[in-house]
Amino acid sequence: MSKLLALAQELKEHKQKLSRRRIVSHQSKYAGRSFSDETVPPSIAPAHDELVARGMGAYGRAFTKQMVDVARLITSLRSSGLFGAAGPNATQASGVIAMVDYWNSQAAWDDNRWLAYALATAYHETGHRMQPVREGFGATDADSIRIVTAYCAAHHQPNYAAVQANGQSYFGRGLVQLTHQANYRRMGARLGIALEANPSLALALPTSVQILFIGMNEGLFTGRRFSDYFNGPTADWTNARRMINGMNRAAEIAGFGQSFNTAINNSVMTAQGIQSQLPADAGTPPPPTAGAKSFGLDYGLTSELRSLFQQWSGEMGLPISYARSVTGVVPGARITDPFYRDAAEKQTLTHRSSGRSSHLGIDISLSNASGAGIEDPRRGLPVCAAIKTSIPLTDLNAVRAVGRTGFGLSGTGSATLVQAKVFTQPWSSPGDAYGGVVGFACRYQYQDANNATQTFTLYIEFLHLITTQFPPKDGDGNIIPAAQWTAGNSARPGPNPIGFGPRMVNHSILQPADFAPGNLPLVGYLGATQFPHVHVQAAFATGNHDYLRQLRFDPEVMIY
Repeated sequence: MSKLLALAQELKEHKQKLSRRRIVSHQSKYAGRSFSDETVPPSIAPAHDELVARGMGAYGRAFTKQMVDVARLITSLRSSGLFGAAGPNATQASGVIAMVDYWNSQAAWDDNRWLAYALATAYHETGHRMQPVREGFGATDADSIRIVTAYCAAHHQPNYAAVQANGQSYFGRGLVQLTHQANYRRMGARLGIALEANPSLALALPTSVQILFIGMNEGLFTGRRFSDYFNGPTADWTNARRMINGMNRAAEIAGFGQSFNTAINNSVMTAQGIQSQLPADAGTPPPPTAGAKSFGLDYGLTSELRSLFQQWSGEMGLPISYARSVTGVVPGARITDPFYRDAAEKQTLTHRSSGRSSHLGIDISLSNASGAGIEDPRRGLPVCAAIKTSIPLTDLNAVRAVGRTGFGLSGTGSATLVQAKVFTQPWSSPGDAYGGVVGFACRYQYQDANNATQTFTLYIEFLHLITTQFPPKDGDGNIIPAAQWTAGNSARPGPNPIGFGPRMVNHSILQPADFAPGNLPLVGYLGATQFPHVHVQAAFATGNHDYLRQLRFDPEVMIY
């Protein structure tokens, strides 16, 4: 480590000689070759290699794999024949985005044919929905149990959907149909989540994406894996079906895969595209469980390496430390602007000093790229109330808030959600600056140090939603009339989504079960502002409350 730190100054001097454009351009110029092969002097290479090995993430990935520009991919899919002339709708696009975002995060996966076949598998298994589904497309667990039971009886097969002793049924769920209790147990152990005890976790999009890719990469479904069929000159699109389900509809799915592959080949990122997408999360995103942490690119580094890495990335202009996944709120999304209370905290978190000095909320989107009009694939993405039903008191007592750190709650354990009250457009938006707004007054209870039950309220709001009252603006700030937005245009034919979700009824009460992964309440659709994003802000108070303005705190602690 001392040798690594001793190289920091030389590393700094070297990086200052390189422009961002020159460095990022190595992605295409030296595809498949190590960054250190071409641009890092031999004396600095060990420092670079150590950083990459210890979690450097997207910075190293930009030089060693061809990342996929998801906006270009959505556009390319309109001519693929897979989704009709209109291309993917907002729901389908959000699933594609989540899968591509995860693929781009995996530095070691550098054969885009794997991505193409995974997308083809999800396309087939979900009935073209590109979202996790229950087997037989049941609306509820009971529906799928009934469908699978009838199928097994008609085909004289054991009923794998029968409710087991633990009260759970292991019919197929997800982007790829994970079935049978043993498979849920094995996959849960691999992901580090209680999938056997709660099989509905497989319906959460982030978890389902991991199941799809990890299962196919490691041969966890049938013992066959990506590299058996796509490796160097080998491309066996038909037999690749053996990774999932023998040769069932293999030729048809092979055709889907080749169509996706063509669209992907037209969507490999240019240098400019890579810059617009960075930062991205490193490694495997954490599962969407209550209290789960989300990690940025510096996850896994020692404090010394983190300091060096942040200095290095800061010189490159990459805002690293706040690049956290929040794919429950918006599929495939990350925090593009974090919560900061003053200019010093902004500089620490974002390595930026220009612009506003405080931001008492977080912005969530797919990237920091400038906004466009109707054709911008971020506009119309679904925003879900991915609110945690259980939050460790240690997290609540460490959260950054205005004028303080933490809420000072006594006791140990976690606070548990009791109910959430919905508020639609809870305050008057001056002009059209804030778009549609939905708030939730979330009441939590916990046991204090004296074992007494205490209550507090976390009020959270989602802003900049597209509604008929607040239609979207294009990248130049011009309002796109609601009728024009919903109808679409030649680049993005309609209908495009608008309005709040069906469960967003003013003053209605939602229960903890309403926030279960795979069944999250739809809040609305992002994109009312020039730069398409959803702004999330939150406030705290002890006791039972409805609308709150103070005490403002970083809302990341209560969402995923």
